[in-house]
Amino acid sequence: METFDEIKQQSKALFQSASRETPSETTPPEITPDVRLFAAQLGNEPPSRIPVRSDNYGVYGWCSDGVLEKIKHDGGSIVFGWTIWEWPGVLLTGEFHAVWMDATTTLYDITPKPHGETSLYLIATADRTSTLIEDRRIGAINCTGRQTSRKLCQPK
Repeated sequence: METFDEIKQQSKALFQSASRETPSETTPPEITPDVRLFAAQLGNEPPSRIPVRSDNYGVYGWCSDGVLEKIKHDGGSIVFGWTIWEWPGVLLTGEFHAVWMDATTTLYDITPKPHGETSLYLIATADRTSTLIEDRRIGAINCTGRQTSRKLCQPK
C-alpha cells in the first residue's frame, strides 16, 4: 500500500503532465437543458456548483485519497458524486469524484485542477460509498442540442 507522500509525489508528476495538455473539456459555464438532462441520468440530486479550493491534502488523480487525508487532519466527511465536464458542442462527461464536506456541511473540491477551474458542478450520489472511478459520457451533441448517441465508458 502506498503512503500518502508517495501518492502526492505521483500526483505532482501527473498534474504537471496534464497541465501541459490543451484541454478539450472544462466545467460548463452554466446549467443548460443538455447539462440538466445529463445530470438527471447520473443521479437524483440536482447539480450543485462547488468551489475548488487549494489545499495541502488535495491530490490530482487521487481525489478520495486526498479527501480522506484531509478528514484525518481537519475533520469533516467525504461526499461522492459526479462531476460534469463539457467539451462544448461535442460531449458531456460525468466523472466519479470525491469532495470534502466541512463541519458546517459546506462542500469544497480540494483536488487541484491543472487548467485552473475555480468551481465545478457536482451531482452528489448518496448510494455510492466506494472509491470506484467510472466515467460516463454522452457524446455527439448536434447543433440543435439533441443527443444523437450515448456511450458508457469503461472504468479507467
